Amino acid sequence: MKRNIINTVFCIMIISGCTAKQKETPVNTQAPKPYLTPEKRAIIKRYTDSLSRILMHGNSSRTGANAFLQEKAIMHNILELDSIDYTANFLMAQVHAKGKNYDSSIYYLTRVINFNPNLTRYYDFRGALWLIKSDKAKADADFKKIIAILETKMRSTTLRDEVRLADIGLIAIANVMLGKFTTQNSLDYYNDEVKKLHLSPNLEKTVRANRAGLASFNKKAYIETNARGFL
Repeated sequence: MKRNIINTVFCIMIISGCTAKQKETPVNTQAPKPYLTPEKRAIIKRYTDSLSRILMHGNSSRTGANAFLQEKAIMHNILELDSIDYTANFLMAQVHAKGKNYDSSIYYLTRVINFNPNLTRYYDFRGALWLIKSDKAKADADFKKIIAILETKMRSTTLRDEVRLADIGLIAIANVMLGKFTTQNSLDYYNDEVKKLHLSPNLEKTVRANRAGLASFNKKAYIETNARGFL
């Protein structure tokens, strides 16, 4: 149980760090993102904040099918205002994964990926879902895409060190998911990359935490966590 908790916390930390600045990445799209008035943005924020609290902490007054329907209703309200809202689509994917509706979960992740092909968090989630559906070829394509995106991103000389550390960790995980790295390989890769950096002392705790996460990483538990939508 302790090992699974470490895996879950580490993976969420890594994924969050790797996407911290992704909305700033230039994107080629077929159509511009819908313009939202300040009023609509405020409404969407209220919806997403409320939904995030419900999904992460639960609500004792709403259980089972009723909770699922109410969560979906909130997200549909958001998506009616902005069909490409990153948070709402991701949360919708989470809820569908929790309900084992993996095709629907993949649909919402793919919709955002088609708009912005640089969001590693979405490829990571989708890649694990492809594995649940026994489609290794599509899963491998998503994990390879993560590596390509992050290797390009890491060439930037302005990337913050804490983001770079998270990116190194996610590249290591993606290689484990591809079967290219063992646990020891992932640690060796992480340590070699960290040696190239000139880190401030206050990031040593982050480095140690990332090493511990990689050392305890369990592919099966990781897939199971994604299958529940991290919920």
